[in-house]
Amino acid sequence: MDILDLLAKRVKEYRLAARMSQRELAEKSGVGYTTISHFEQGKHINISLGNFISLLRCIGMEGRMLELLPELPARFSIKGVSSIVEKAVATVTSYRKHAIIAGVPERWIKRIEEEINRRVSNLE
Repeated sequence: MDILDLLAKRVKEYRLAARMSQRELAEKSGVGYTTISHFEQGKHINISLGNFISLLRCIGMEGRMLELLPELPARFSIKGVSSIVEKAVATVTSYRKHAIIAGVPERWIKRIEEEINRRVSNLE
């Protein structure tokens, strides 16, 4: 069963759960009765997005459309990058202090700091 068949089946299930006939759904949604009938039977797979949203609105499922494309996670936002940069700077500062205490050669410290700074600059 492909996605369009599944969506048609679900629309029909919700319509029936709402005790609504195809004619009632057509009147409430403004979508043609034949379009709804064909869609539910899998004959009309090219239903327009506008008509589909109208059907969802009538069966109380329009709000769920936003779940299809949720907002991107914070790590892709400017705020998320700023937070990562702040943590990286704190890590470099802490690393330098501990490396000096542990006797790590200065050239190694500089090399690691350069690599961290390079990676941080790629985030900005």
